[in-house]
Amino acid sequence: MFKKKYQENYLHYEEVKTSFLVIATYIIGAMILAILVLYPGSWQEWFDSISVKILFTILIFFDLVLFWSYSQLTIKLNDNYLKLSFGIFKKKINLKSIKSCQIEDYDKNIFKGYGFRFGTDKSVGFLANSSTGIRLKLNERDIYFSTNQPSKIYQIINSKIL
Repeated sequence: MFKKKYQENYLHYEEVKTSFLVIATYIIGAMILAILVLYPGSWQEWFDSISVKILFTILIFFDLVLFWSYSQLTIKLNDNYLKLSFGIFKKKINLKSIKSCQIEDYDKNIFKGYGFRFGTDKSVGFLANSSTGIRLKLNERDIYFSTNQPSKIYQIINSKIL
């Protein structure tokens, strides 16, 4: 109920789930690190040091924070701004600062992966999946984000910036 009421405050609200493969990678990584700490086996001598255990615990925590952050991309669009967030990675864009908006397919040669990315074309990407997305031309740099509803977002943004 709270989520539905919260969504009504926006012209567009969307949660784009990340690919299962990306999420599985983070989960498997955390599990491998945890197993090494709890059951070191032939690495026992190395794990006798408390500093190594602390280091691996920090790595597990960092891995789980990234897992939480990259599990879904949230897109919030109202009359004044567009907010993109991948957990701890957030970007708030004033609609007045957008020069143009276009629908584009995801280009793996530019971003080379998923999550919060810096592209080879000096753009910033918020990539939850390899589907179609929106490219925003801004003064400082372009922003690309994946979405399941590119036509709807394109229409809303273009009606606000023209």
